[in-house]
Amino acid sequence: MTTSIGRLQASNIDGRTRTPRYIQNQLQALHSSLLKNASEIRQAITSSSNYTPAEVSIEFCLAVSVVKDQYASINFDQMLEEEYRIANGKDAANRRVAAGIVYIVPSNHTLFYSVIAPLSVAVAAGNCVVIELSPTLSKLNSLLYKLLSQTLDSDTFTILDSAPEDTSFRDSCTQLLPTPSNTATANILVSPSTSRAIAVVDRSSHLESAASALVTARFSFSNHSPYAPDSVLVNEFVIDEFSNLVVQHAARMFSKNVSTSKAGEKPRKFLSEEELREDGTTIVVSGDGGAILRVKNRQSKLLQRKFSEPILILHSISSLDNAIDFSNKGSTPLLVSYLFANPASAKYLAQFINSYLSLVNHIPAELLVGPPAPLPHPSSPSHLTRFNKEMFTVPRPSYTSPPSSSSTAITKLLASSTTTSSKEQLELDKAAMAELKPTGQKPGHHIGFFEQGILTGLVLVFVPAAVGTLVAVGWGVRGLVRGVRR
Repeated sequence: MTTSIGRLQASNIDGRTRTPRYIQNQLQALHSSLLKNASEIRQAITSSSNYTPAEVSIEFCLAVSVVKDQYASINFDQMLEEEYRIANGKDAANRRVAAGIVYIVPSNHTLFYSVIAPLSVAVAAGNCVVIELSPTLSKLNSLLYKLLSQTLDSDTFTILDSAPEDTSFRDSCTQLLPTPSNTATANILVSPSTSRAIAVVDRSSHLESAASALVTARFSFSNHSPYAPDSVLVNEFVIDEFSNLVVQHAARMFSKNVSTSKAGEKPRKFLSEEELREDGTTIVVSGDGGAILRVKNRQSKLLQRKFSEPILILHSISSLDNAIDFSNKGSTPLLVSYLFANPASAKYLAQFINSYLSLVNHIPAELLVGPPAPLPHPSSPSHLTRFNKEMFTVPRPSYTSPPSSSSTAITKLLASSTTTSSKEQLELDKAAMAELKPTGQKPGHHIGFFEQGILTGLVLVFVPAAVGTLVAVGWGVRGLVRGVRR
């Protein structure tokens, strides 16, 4: 086991990382280092990616803002009050403590943010931290290694270039991984970055806004954001109009992607000839910066893929239910569903589409930076809550009093040597056998969604039949009258 790991284990035992002043000093040092080396960091991000200057600035600023947010969250009075609740005779039901050592494997997408954001939150939660950063020729990797090693306490922070041979150390840590792992343990947090992102564009939506948001999200940050939409399901009545709008916005993004490509880099081949020749697939627009495809065959493999290439798939749907059925085909939830529709339709889609996150009529730019929020924690569109202290702490509640008056009766019964009925036994029996409160629903008058559907069906079936019967009876009566008159 390396010396640096041994130092972290010793520091974890002595608990130095859990004191407010220590946390404050570490975050302050980190923030100061990032600002001091801002220009060099931006240059390193640029040289290690195809990001535009605006995208580089966005990644840097979002990462620094997480450090500032964690520093601002330190409240000495509150932390002191929470520490002494039991001593003051109060319950500490929400008490949480640092997990100990957090092992972070950052995502390659927006690497700088993927290192700094979880690192600062793990430090703020009171942990020792290990970053696994593979050695590459990337200037950004080298710069991160140098800056973080010089800035943070070497007794509580270290960078490894690969996983340690002793697997027991990593298994003892709370691990943050960018992709699913074969190891199933309770202390592993995994970003569902391989899950698909789908958008639904209903005929009730503002098509121009939807086209702009979806094209920007798909083709920003070198097309690698896990939150970039993979497939767009468009109502059949507006898909032609929507396709034209997408082409207009795609021209802008394609030219941007080409202009940021490395010098001498050859145009990429996005799909194989076999995929492009697949039945029902047509090219809406294509260029060196990307492609928009329209896929008609619902069985196409393109509709089930997670894309890291600059490709956006359009597919026609006939209704909201049709979109829901298609979206829920997979065995796992979608990473995100972007729902462009009026409020009522969006509510219906969000209710029945199985996705970790639903966003209605917008795609936050900050969502495209960094890895997805790790499971099993809830997703959030804000980068400030993508990672939170709860991920890197464990619950340790403390109580000074029993939970309810029934505990006294139970304690007396357990201590009693008699088996006959007692006051405590009668009280427990009475509470357990009491009837539930009525639901309060009025009988027989409320017509809900399903009842309305049944009634509509009955009307459609039986009203025509009743009318037909009445008409037949009428003609029969008229015939009978005529016969009598004759």
